[in-house]
Amino acid sequence: MEEQAKYIVLPQFSELHFDSDNHIYTLDMSGQTLQLPSVTQILRFVSRELYGEVPAHILENAAERGTRVHEAIEMVAKFGWMETDTDTLPYMLAYQEWQKEHNFKIVTSEYRLYHRTRLYAGTADVLFMDGDDLCLMDIKTLKTVLEGLTAAQLYGYSEALKSHGVEVKRAYILHLRNDSTFDWIEVDLSKGRTTFEACAYLHGAVSA
Repeated sequence: MEEQAKYIVLPQFSELHFDSDNHIYTLDMSGQTLQLPSVTQILRFVSRELYGEVPAHILENAAERGTRVHEAIEMVAKFGWMETDTDTLPYMLAYQEWQKEHNFKIVTSEYRLYHRTRLYAGTADVLFMDGDDLCLMDIKTLKTVLEGLTAAQLYGYSEALKSHGVEVKRAYILHLRNDSTFDWIEVDLSKGRTTFEACAYLHGAVSA
């Protein structure tokens, strides 16, 4: 596990499990194993509309490349060294530039979490300390960033953390570009709330 920032120690959820092959979260609770919806699954009502016209093979290729970028960043966070492929190198160079400009203390990366009472789960890309404030960061590598959808995603994570007594002060998007540059975007979690709660209502309606 990564070295924890001195200001906070995050809870570790040994009762939460993730099947990466099928992208399924399960929770051991009161002697039962529950399958939990993910934040991404809850937001599918919006994401399908926004990405519906993009050819599947383009989305799949972008998702596969984004996964490798996330894995490389996780290695940087855990061990301080970078291993990357030719096609992901520009994104990692952009990440290095972000690190130089924003010398934040990384608390953890690829942090799996769940909401204690609403019973949904997800994986936050990065949590970091800005002074005494705990902040969330989502890393994007697609050409276009959908700020509204990402704000809803980060709101879901922040609410899950809040249910365990951990307060997130701010949330950001780190948009890594294939020309080795980056965008650093603060998102409004209160605006993300409207989209997330609407999707959560729809998910509950169709899952009942």
